[in-house]
Amino acid sequence: MIEHGDGGVKYSVVTGLVTAGGKKVAVAVAAKKLPSSLEVKSRATHSLHLLTGVAYSEPVSDQAAAEELLQGVEREAVTAVQQAAAMTWQRLQDSHTRVWQDLWTSGFGISWSYADDAINGDRVNATMYYVLSQSPTPLHSGQTSEGKRSELQGFLSYTEGCYSSSAPCRPPTSGHRSPPSPGSTPSSPTGSST
Repeated sequence: MIEHGDGGVKYSVVTGLVTAGGKKVAVAVAAKKLPSSLEVKSRATHSLHLLTGVAYSEPVSDQAAAEELLQGVEREAVTAVQQAAAMTWQRLQDSHTRVWQDLWTSGFGISWSYADDAINGDRVNATMYYVLSQSPTPLHSGQTSEGKRSELQGFLSYTEGCYSSSAPCRPPTSGHRSPPSPGSTPSSPTGSST
């Protein structure tokens, strides 16, 4: 049982092997046991904060070697939940927000395009968020060495430019328009909404 909140919260830990590209990956998931039903009175709300720890190994060719990794990934998943449970919800959310802000302010992301009928940066960035939020973050992992962390930070700092010869990425030459602020609708040169 992992202790956090009011009293101990029960978690189940599931481990197993997954085949990926002909190799075996040891996987463990530690998740809160939920009741089979939850009653919410009319005109009321009920929020659940669910901590889930997921850990997996590097792919290995040998089944026996993969099975030996199961205990390690199980420990990792449980440790991840314990570390998150040791934080207040606000601190956990602030930490999550800070990691994403650091990524976006590194220059990673797509800026506003002035091209007609372009799929713009807000949509592309939202898609990247959903994809990346399902991926491991070695840059922010406590298990990443300082050398590797420095190398990863260098990748984020590398600015290639936005296809500098591509017209949609260059600002318009007549009547400069600023990109819209997040959450706003871009306006046409006449000022009406598009």
